Amino acid sequence: MPSIPNGVIRVRRDGSWTLVADLSAYVRANPVAHPNVDDFEPDGTWYSMIAVDDDALYAVEPNHGEVDRITTHGTISRLIDVSASQGHVVPTVIARRDGNFYLGNLGRFPQDAGSSNIWKITPRGQISLYATGFNMVLGLSFDRRGRMYVLQNSEAPAPAPGTGSVVRLGRDGGHRTVIVVGSLYLQEVHRLSAARAGLVLAPVLLGGIASSALSASILRRYPSRIVVGTAIALCGTALAMIALSTGRSVAALLPWLVLIGLLAPFLGSGGAVAVSVASRVLLTVLEGAAALLTFPLRHRPQESVP
Repeated sequence: MPSIPNGVIRVRRDGSWTLVADLSAYVRANPVAHPNVDDFEPDGTWYSMIAVDDDALYAVEPNHGEVDRITTHGTISRLIDVSASQGHVVPTVIARRDGNFYLGNLGRFPQDAGSSNIWKITPRGQISLYATGFNMVLGLSFDRRGRMYVLQNSEAPAPAPGTGSVVRLGRDGGHRTVIVVGSLYLQEVHRLSAARAGLVLAPVLLGGIASSALSASILRRYPSRIVVGTAIALCGTALAMIALSTGRSVAALLPWLVLIGLLAPFLGSGGAVAVSVASRVLLTVLEGAAALLTFPLRHRPQESVP
């Protein structure tokens, strides 16, 4: 709305809200060193924000190229003008670990493969290159072991729908493992297009349709706990075999995909199981369970700059 600036808003439990900090006014009054004249939004296009120590927020503005600190009382200050040292790299997401900040960027279009980076930023605003060779970084996070996870929106040439991935870095930022789920596994490992990956996953749905007619009668004949427990165990076996099939032909996956489809209706309860269960199996089984198992791909480690 034209009457409401970009800013940080405090929302109360009753739904009412108050503007804490006017970010539009701040960026207009404090321009960055090297704004992109051909693609400039005066109010900024704020993308991500994190809370630090319960008294400050750190927000990333990609269009101008800056990271700003906002206190809970509304005071705004600049942590770093990214454009001053890096140019128009379109920073997007920020994370914090061991007192330092880590910043990823989207990059400019058309984008060269591996042109997005991760930078390390100290609390004083000093920036250094941490890891290179990414594509369109839109998310950063750390696990309890200090390993970084990087969300890549697309492979080059971008945008390429269905080619995004999550990359896990070692604690030193060096060794990398691509974590893929669902159809991305087929696209990344077996180099299938999104359409072909969907066709390969079709047996999951077809198997569910074939067995849905029998599921109700089987669940009436045998105790549901035994049936569901057996189905879960067999699904786990199928997922394990899919993980072990990394690098083999797509044909090696088909029997296990069919098995998952046949078992899908039994993961429901009683006679209420239906084809809809099978249609959701891609999300509920392949993606959910694969996220726990993870499918490490045999990618060659890429160099990073500490």
